Amino acid sequence: MANIALVFLLGIVFESAGDLNFSQMLDFIIDSTVSLVFTSAGCYSFVTMARGSLGRILSEADRILTAVDEQKTAFDEISRNISYINQRAQEIAHGSTELSETSRGIEGAVQELVTLSVKA
Repeated sequence: MANIALVFLLGIVFESAGDLNFSQMLDFIIDSTVSLVFTSAGCYSFVTMARGSLGRILSEADRILTAVDEQKTAFDEISRNISYINQRAQEIAHGSTELSETSRGIEGAVQELVTLSVKA
């Protein structure tokens, strides 16, 4: 509204200074006012479009954030399962080592019995 008042004031000043006649002053005021209205409408349309775009961007960002959280949850579950498998593999390896040592002990005992039975 202040811009339109300024247009009227400038039109009157130009007319008073003799730069414009009355008809030119009216043309100046009308043209300038129309330009201001269209510019304001254009700005309003741009702001409205920008708000809509921002809304879509924020919505998409929320969807991405949700997807990232779901992936993080899945990766955490996979990591826990891998840790469990690793722990079980270490237990199996340890059991295999114990079984191997027991087998060697039995083999030694069998060799000793064979030696004793040959002597007897």
